[in-house]
Amino acid sequence: MPLGLLTLAAALPAPHAAPGPTLRLELGHSSLPKLWHAPWRNEDAFFAAPPFAAVFDGVSAKPLSRLYATRLALRARRALADGGAEGEWASQAQRALRVAASSVEATDGACTACVVRFDLPRRCVACYNLGDSGFLLLEPAAPPRRGVAVVCRSSTRVHADGSPFQLAGAAGISDSVASGAVASHRLSAGQVALCFTDGLLQNLTTEDVARIVSSGPTLSASRLAALLARAAMKHGGVRDDVTVVVGRLHGGKR
Repeated sequence: MPLGLLTLAAALPAPHAAPGPTLRLELGHSSLPKLWHAPWRNEDAFFAAPPFAAVFDGVSAKPLSRLYATRLALRARRALADGGAEGEWASQAQRALRVAASSVEATDGACTACVVRFDLPRRCVACYNLGDSGFLLLEPAAPPRRGVAVVCRSSTRVHADGSPFQLAGAAGISDSVASGAVASHRLSAGQVALCFTDGLLQNLTTEDVARIVSSGPTLSASRLAALLARAAMKHGGVRDDVTVVVGRLHGGKR
């Protein structure tokens, strides 16, 4: 089963916290298999464990990619928790992925990885993306525009079309954990962050995603994640597993 921890978290103050109202993070997730009648064949894995979230997309060409992705997610989550939420993000993400990959190197599978850190005290979100999964940050559009606008988007890392960078075990062809791309942006209340496998944007445009996000300003993170995943399954033409982790940024106390 894909990993997932649906949680609400309020960050504790830090010595170097940015001034301004307290931010609160609400995380939710949805993971749908490409074959609705065979959920056990979903090759995506994920976790949502504040201040971190991540998705891992198993590569279908390898026999144990579902197991590899799930184990990698578990080990990476533990490594990030052990390291805390401080320090330079690229190094922290690479270290966690390196530890995780070394622990599952005997498993004959492969997957991409997109890992996100929400640094609430410093009001910054950072993404480390290795492969063709991704991250989007949306916020209310500036007047006179309505709805929401994308203010940050991760870069993909691919060798060629259909050949994303990936981590692999059992002597498979693996890219370096240092091959990922970093994206970061300042956080503020009202923003919505998305971490997702490629099944989302294979079947929806960023305009579609923005329209869905703006249509449900009061939806919980969990319901919004489910709405996005179902829309990708219903309206798209590419059959793929779809996993979405949503982070809503709220201001003040609960």
